[in-house]
Parts: sequence; C-alpha cells; structure tokens
Amino acid sequence: RAEKPHIDASYALLHSEILPVDAYGEMAPHFKEYLYYRTDHHWTALGAYYAYRAFCKTAGWPPLELNQFEKRTGFKQFLGAMYRKTRDPELKKNPDRIDYYVPPVTHTAVRYTKERPNKAVSASFIEEKYRAYFIFLGGDFPLMVADTSVKNGKTALLVKNSYGNPFAVYLLSHYERVVVVDYRYQKQPLPKLVEQYDVDDVVFLNGVVTSAALPHLRLMRRLLRGRK
Repeated sequence: RAEKPHIDASYALLHSEILPVDAYGEMAPHFKEYLYYRTDHHWTALGAYYAYRAFCKTAGWPPLELNQFEKRTGFKQFLGAMYRKTRDPELKKNPDRIDYYVPPVTHTAVRYTKERPNKAVSASFIEEKYRAYFIFLGGDFPLMVADTSVKNGKTALLVKNSYGNPFAVYLLSHYERVVVVDYRYQKQPLPKLVEQYDVDDVVFLNGVVTSAALPHLRLMRRLLRGRK
C-alpha cells in the first residue's frame, strides 16, 4: 500500500498522450498469491502476468488467460539476492522457486552485449538452461530483439531494468517484433532506436524503488539523448 501514493504522483506528471497502466490495481486483488519472491527483490512471473493484464487493458485488447500459457518450473528451490547479501537464516528457511509461463507463439531472438554492442548473438526470451531469475531473457543486456510468429506488423519497444525481464515474455504474444532496451546499459538514444525498428508502442516498466532513485532517473534521461 505504501507504493500506491508514489505511483499516483508519478502518473499525475505524465504527458496527456502517455497512457498509464494500472498494474497495482490489477495485482491488488491477488495479493495472497505468489507475486513476489521471498528471498529476492524481483517479482515473480505471476506478478508480471497481472501487470501484463493491466497493460493489455490499457492497450485495448484482451490479454491471454493464464491457462493459455504452458506453466513450467525451472528451479524448485533458489535463494535470491536478498539472501546472498544478508545470509539471513530466516530467509534460507523459506527458499523460492522459479515458475515461468511459455506463450503459445514461437520466436527467434538476438542479444547485443555491453562488450560487443554491434554483434548479434543468438538468444531467447526464455533461457531454460540458465539459473534462477536468469531464465527470463538470460539476464540484462543493452538490447534484445525478438521476431515472433505473430504476423501483425506491430513492434513494441520495452524500456526496463531487470524488473521487466519476465514481463517481456508476455509481449511476444501480441507483437511481430519485440525490442527490449535496458536503460542502464544502452548507449544509443531512444528516438534513434524507435526509428530504426519502426516501433509502434514504447512501454516503460520500472519498480517503485528504482523509479524514484536518482541514479536510475539520470540513466533514463540519458537514454533519450544517448551517451558515449
């Protein structure tokens, strides 16, 4: 509940042509479900699913129901970043699991790394051989691009940090191309990327904590003009 005033205040500052997504309102009725990890600072794929539902409502199309995805469990037990930083024995007693939901579409993808930003490397939005949260996108990269079996000519560009990784998977079901930009690492300006990939919809996704942190705000501003 402490997050709601911050979200409302942030949305009140948006330009009238920017559409806010009420992820909080969609998630609130499900607060007793496994929406956030116990030992990690990220939300689960289920939490991201409800945010995806809210996004679809804002976008004006029906979301896929959860039973239209194939649910899989990658790790039945894992200890996340909060445990690794604190080594709290109480956290260790309550390990997490990694569930993920495979969309009913196919896709091929490439990633561009910080070390080799101009070289495309084969990738997937679901990396089933990777550990824990790295199942989603395989981690964090300046740029990823997926082409899907959805032949509608539409392209989405998702601007995110690691919080957006599981959410990106759900976009595959609605766009022919999904471009994912991590604002912490991408050096090209956002307008250039929008033009390069002929983007229809730009989606910004952030957590409450990082959306209010000055270092993250600076990085998001820099994305607009690019950086060396």
